Amino acid sequence: MIIELLNHMFNGENCESSLVSGIMVLLTLLELKKPGPTLQQQPIEQSSMYFRSEAQDTMSPQDEERLKQGVIRTALAVRPKMKDFHQLLIEPPKKIPICTTVGTLDPPLGSTRIHVVRLVSALASANVHSLNVELVKLGTLDLILDLFFQYSWNNFVHTQVEQCIGTILSNAPTEDEDGQSKGLLLLEYLFTKCNFIQRILNAWEDNEKEESKPGGHRRGYMGHLTQIANHVVVNVENGPNAAAIGEKLKELSDDVRAKWEAFVGGPLAEINKKNLLLPVGPPNFQLSSEDDSEVNSYPHEGSHQQFAYNDNQFSEQEENINGPLERLTNVSFSIAAEEDARREFFERACNERIRPLDDADSDDEDIWEIGRAHV
Repeated sequence: MIIELLNHMFNGENCESSLVSGIMVLLTLLELKKPGPTLQQQPIEQSSMYFRSEAQDTMSPQDEERLKQGVIRTALAVRPKMKDFHQLLIEPPKKIPICTTVGTLDPPLGSTRIHVVRLVSALASANVHSLNVELVKLGTLDLILDLFFQYSWNNFVHTQVEQCIGTILSNAPTEDEDGQSKGLLLLEYLFTKCNFIQRILNAWEDNEKEESKPGGHRRGYMGHLTQIANHVVVNVENGPNAAAIGEKLKELSDDVRAKWEAFVGGPLAEINKKNLLLPVGPPNFQLSSEDDSEVNSYPHEGSHQQFAYNDNQFSEQEENINGPLERLTNVSFSIAAEEDARREFFERACNERIRPLDDADSDDEDIWEIGRAHV
C-alpha cells in the first residue's frame, strides 16, 4: 500500500496537493506514541468529545512494540524514494513570488518543502540504519539547514529543523539487519560534514551585526537557534550521547572550540537568563525610610470606616465554599454625612451662578434679545 502511495505521488508532474496529502499519510504511519496506562484503567464516563483522557493517547508496551515495527517497515518503504523527496527540497512545485512585509520571497518556501522537512524529522526519529545511510549519502541534513537560514522568517521550518536536530543529538546508536552496531551516523555527519557548530556561531554573529545597524531587526530564527544551541549544551552535559558529542567538540579547531566555549558562557547564558520564567509571587517592594514615614503618616482610619463590616467576618474557616461569596453580597456601604453637605454646597453654588429664566429683571425684557446682544 505504501509503495502504491509513493508511486502515485511521484507519477508524472509534481502536484503539491498530492504530495502534501501523501506525506501527511506517511507522517501518520511514522508516528510513535509512548506506552502508558491502558483504556481499562480509566473510567468510561470521563471520555467525551470535549474531554480526552491521557489513557486515550497512550498504549501498552505490547502495542508500542507492534507500532514500532510498523514504523520501521514504513521507513524502509520510504527509503527508495528518498532521492525524490530530496529533490523536492531543491526543485519544489513552482509557485509565484510572494510579497511580504520583510521583502519578496522568490521562490517562497511552500507547503511541499515544509512537509518534506517534517518527513525528514520523522524519519530521523525512526532511526533506521539503512535510511540514515541514505540521508547522509544525499546530504539532506545539510540542505534543511540551508533552508533554516535562508527563510529566516518561516517559523514552521525552524520548528521542524530544531526538533530534527534535537532528535539526532539524543538518538540511540543504530544497528544493521544483522544486529551489528553502526554507531551514531547522523550525529557524526551533523558535526563534521554540516559544520554544525560553526554555522551556529556564524549565524549568531551575523544577527548581532544586523541588530547593530540603524533600523536593524533581530532575525526570525534566533529563538530556534537558541534552542538548538541549548540542545547541544544539555546533551553534552547529561544526554545519552554526552561522550560522543564531547568528542566531536574536542575535534573542532582550537579557534572554533574557543569561540564555542565563549559563546556558551557569554551570549547564550545571558539570553537563557533573560528567557528564564520566574515563579509567580507577590512583589517584594523595598521602601526607603522616607517612603515608610509617608505610609505610616497616612490617615488610615477614615478609609476603612466607609465599609460597614468587621474584620472577623472574613476569618472563618473555609469549610463552606459559599460562605465568602454570601458575605460579600451582604456588605453594605454607608455614605458619610459630609457627602450630603458637599452636595448641598454644590447645588447652592450652581444656583448662584446660573440665573433661572423666571427671574428676569422685568416682564417686558426679552431674555433671548439679551443673549443676542451679549453675543
